[in-house]
Formats: sequence, structure tokens, C-alpha cells
Amino acid sequence: MSAQQPIQLPPVQPKQKAVRLLKWGLGLLLAGVAAWLLWQWANDMAGVRREAPKVPTII
Repeated sequence: MSAQQPIQLPPVQPKQKAVRLLKWGLGLLLAGVAAWLLWQWANDMAGVRREAPKVPTII
């Protein structure tokens, strides 16, 4: 047995809960936009052809 009492957390207020949900929603929205931009960039780069390096030929 421990001599410490269990920690009693204060109840979450409705306003704090709303702010927390808003922050999570905003974070998820920003992550979704970043993922979409990455997807678009990857699709744009998929068809780009690069030149092969010139290898000097010795005859």
C-alpha cells in the first residue's frame, strides 16, 4: 500500500472541452491540407523525366 492519496483531477469545464475539441479539429484540418498538398506535389512529380547523366565515352 502506498501512503499517497489518489490524485483528484478537477472536472473539465464545458468551455475548456469546446476549446480542446476546436484545437483538435483545427490540427486535423491542417494535417489534412498538408497531406493533400503532398499528394498533389507527388502526382505532379510522377511524370517528370530527368536526363540521365552523361557518361564520357573513351574510344
